[in-house]
Formats: sequence, C-alpha cells, structure tokens
Amino acid sequence: MKIGIITIFNVPNYGAMLQCYALSKYLRDLGHDVFLYEVPFNKSNKLLHNLKRKLFLSQMTHFISEFLPPYTCDLSAPADLYMVGSDQVWNSEILQEETEKYMLSFVPKGNKKVSYAASFGTEKWTDHNLYEKAKELLSDFNYITVRESSGVDILKQNFGLDSFQVLDPCFLLSDYSEITEYRKRKDGVEINDQLVTYKLVYSYDWYLQAERLAKKFNCKLIELNGRYLKKRSDM
Repeated sequence: MKIGIITIFNVPNYGAMLQCYALSKYLRDLGHDVFLYEVPFNKSNKLLHNLKRKLFLSQMTHFISEFLPPYTCDLSAPADLYMVGSDQVWNSEILQEETEKYMLSFVPKGNKKVSYAASFGTEKWTDHNLYEKAKELLSDFNYITVRESSGVDILKQNFGLDSFQVLDPCFLLSDYSEITEYRKRKDGVEINDQLVTYKLVYSYDWYLQAERLAKKFNCKLIELNGRYLKKRSDM
C-alpha cells in the first residue's frame, strides 16, 4: 500500500524528527511504500525561526536523506492511504492557517484517511473560528487515533467523534540500531556507553535523574535540547 503521511518533521526539533522516523520506519517494515507531505507553516518570528531551522537542519541533512522516506510539497501526489500524525498536528496555535491541511483538507473525497497518535497540544478545544471546518474534516476520517486521553475527550465532547488513544510512534520500534550503528567511535566512547536525553522544557529534576542513571550504568550523559549538544563529563 502507498501511504502518504503529513506530519511536522522538517523543523528544528529532535522529537519531531524522531517521531517521523519511527512511524515511517514502522510502516515500511510492514512492507508499505511510504512518503511524506511537507507543509511549511509560519512562525510569529519568521527570521528567528528560519535561522534556527537552517542551523539545525544543516546538521541533520544526513539523517533526513539517509533515514526518512522521500518527501514532497505537492499535495496532489496520490496515495492509497492518507495519514496524519504523530505529534501536535492538530494544534492550531502552532499550525495557524495550515491546520486544515493537517486535517487532510487536500485529500479528494472518497479516499481513505486516518490519524496515528495525533495531538491537539492542549486539553481543551479553544479555536472557535476553526470549529465548523474542523468538524467537517475530522468527521470524514475513516479511523482516528490520538496520543493523549485528552484528545479522546476533545473529539468526543466537541465533535461527537469516537477515537482511540495509542502510543507515540517512538515506542512502536524496539530496535533503533539502524540509526545508531552507523555512528563511529569518537573520543574513545562507544555509542553503547552514552545516555542521550532530550527535554523540550528544562527541568532540574529530570536532569538530576538522568545524571544518576548515567552514573549507575557508567555512561557519558549527552543532552539534546534543540539548540545545542551538551556533554556532561563531570560525573
């Protein structure tokens, strides 16, 4: 089956990149032909966003070309199944005027449409201007799954739609060796001797626990926060 996925991936965010890899890899391992739809969206501070994006993606060029499926900006590219997810693909505060596309507004009537682990990024639906269009688009889905239980509540209470809560696609894979084995030895440290963490919002308790785990398993702690790579060697 040819599956076209629309998701947030080509942005300066490790989590977005990883969830895209995991979902597409899982589907490809099942034998499907997978490709991505890229729909750029505007940020309030375009200059800062574009600068961050350029710097981040320059470091991720190899990963994108090596491990992600092909992608296109042509929304007319046909698929047997159209899929949206995962991550905050239904968060209108982030996507703004592009939200409808992430609800598959570009898909011709009669085609199969599903979501996997879609997230609203909030516990309540607040975009009243988008309500009618969102209800129309979401009601046309063949199957809806969301990442959080709050998403199940939003769909039921606001749109009268049934959905199911599922795992983030990062947990669908039990083996990430494809993206770790290509790493070479660096500074005498094997990839298995590293503990890599990623926390979008800084938390002292989070890193305190990470440091304890690193000490326990005798690992070098590496922190990824979307801005820089920070190595903690003072353990």
